[in-house]
Amino acid sequence: MIDYTAALARMINAARPLAAESVPLLAALGRVSAESLKSPMQSPPFNNSAMDGFALKAEETSSATLQQPLYFKIQDLIAAGHTGHYHGEKKAIKIMTGAQVPPGYNTVLVIEEATIIDIDHVPHLRVTTPLPRHQHIREAGEDIAQQDELIAAGERFNAYQLMTLATVGLHTVSVKRTPTICMMCTGDEIIDNDG
Repeated sequence: MIDYTAALARMINAARPLAAESVPLLAALGRVSAESLKSPMQSPPFNNSAMDGFALKAEETSSATLQQPLYFKIQDLIAAGHTGHYHGEKKAIKIMTGAQVPPGYNTVLVIEEATIIDIDHVPHLRVTTPLPRHQHIREAGEDIAQQDELIAAGERFNAYQLMTLATVGLHTVSVKRTPTICMMCTGDEIIDNDG
């Protein structure tokens, strides 16, 4: 028999770092990351609307007043998952939350504040105040920039990190293998061995 200190030293000397293994994202909860993970993309990947409303070019609304409103012909509808294009001056597009804001548009008037007027049987958006640039628009890369470190090597995965990794399209991660532990108790110090 050897004493506790010597036994512990033998165990530490015999221990070796465990190899890494690749696991599905959901199986990584509580596991230790084997490597630093950086985002392969930015999030959001493109400018998108934070609200249901109408996309416009802010500069075209600069002269709008309650006394002298401006009217924008509504040209299109863009739902989430779809794309559109700029339709030119004095044109607006109806846009849904999460939909990509086409280049050329840089502000969104929320639907609750919008007034639609028929002019010659064509719907037009009535604007009575200048709109600021980037209003109600989530900018590309606003949440996560490409190559941002999402988890460091040796860090334990939590639910928030897994959600973030899923957001940038990662489906598997490299984790340290879980150790297999065997415990063997000997001796008769714990229980009465007399019967």
